[in-house]
Amino acid sequence: MKIAMVIGLYPNQIGGAEMQAREIALALAGEGHDIVYICYSGKAYQSDAFPVIIIPTRGMLDMLYLGTKKLLYQALDKVKPDIVYHRAFVPYSCHIARWCNKNGVPFYFHCADIYTLIRKNDSIKNVLLNEMLSYTIKNASGVICQNDEQMGALKKFNPRKCQVIYNIQRKNKKAISKEKTNEIIWIGKFEDAKQPWLFVELAEKLKDTGAHFTMFSSKFPHTEANIKLRERIIKAGNITIVEGKDNLFINDYLCRKVKLLINVSVSEGISNTFIQAWMRGVPVISLNSNPDHWFDKYDIGKCCNGDITKLEQYTRGILLDKHYMELSQNVITFSAGNFAPEVVMPQLKRFMNIT
Repeated sequence: MKIAMVIGLYPNQIGGAEMQAREIALALAGEGHDIVYICYSGKAYQSDAFPVIIIPTRGMLDMLYLGTKKLLYQALDKVKPDIVYHRAFVPYSCHIARWCNKNGVPFYFHCADIYTLIRKNDSIKNVLLNEMLSYTIKNASGVICQNDEQMGALKKFNPRKCQVIYNIQRKNKKAISKEKTNEIIWIGKFEDAKQPWLFVELAEKLKDTGAHFTMFSSKFPHTEANIKLRERIIKAGNITIVEGKDNLFINDYLCRKVKLLINVSVSEGISNTFIQAWMRGVPVISLNSNPDHWFDKYDIGKCCNGDITKLEQYTRGILLDKHYMELSQNVITFSAGNFAPEVVMPQLKRFMNIT
């Protein structure tokens, strides 16, 4: 089958939604399906075996109206897909749904976060975006959610059909070290929603453990707040900032060195960093996010349920855990049973009627 993947950005290091879409595209291409990417920005990987059509845009108004709509329709007319898969809502999502309905092509929309589904009508811009989201969902052949929370928020839009399908992550090809150091990492952007200062604060409190703390980010924005944060990082002496590394590097680092991943974001859906870590035997401590209550059900780390004091308590506990390797194996077993391609892809193909 010919499948058009309509995604905002292409490269897998841009963000979780883009990385997930690429994993799905590679899995489908590996089964012999004809994959074509359509996106408004990005650069194709040399190793990928499918073409990429780039649609230039000049901002939100262009995406909403004639510029992007015309180029998008031209691209879809050229590709003539059997199915269109679209991940993460953008202003032109409704144009994709409209083209598919007009041309009788099944259209599947994949939710990337909870915020899109619960956006308030508190401005003209948000009212417009919510109307476009509602049209996109109601006119989709099916809508895929990442977890039960998203499913609950989705139902108010009355989709034709919907299903929770977990994110995908390939199993690790490299051996996982049994001699991991007390290396604790954070992966994210230096922005308020990710609360990186709480990770720095944790590192300051745990100097006595001898643990080292590494912060992975695509880049370090030199805002006034971040410059002050960097001064704290330098003063602490046990924190390193690593910029611009792709997922292959981070995955290898997780296998070789990392003992624990810390997430201090205000909220997450199912963070790809959780799955990245779990697939490589690394437990997670989450300040706020507990997707589908996994931390309550499985021995894969801890959720602090917003209690900042527990962040230090749980981190110390795992650093000192004499049964850490057993915990690490529990994490691998859980992740392989929920996120491996051989688990996720059959569900996705059935839902999208891909044969």
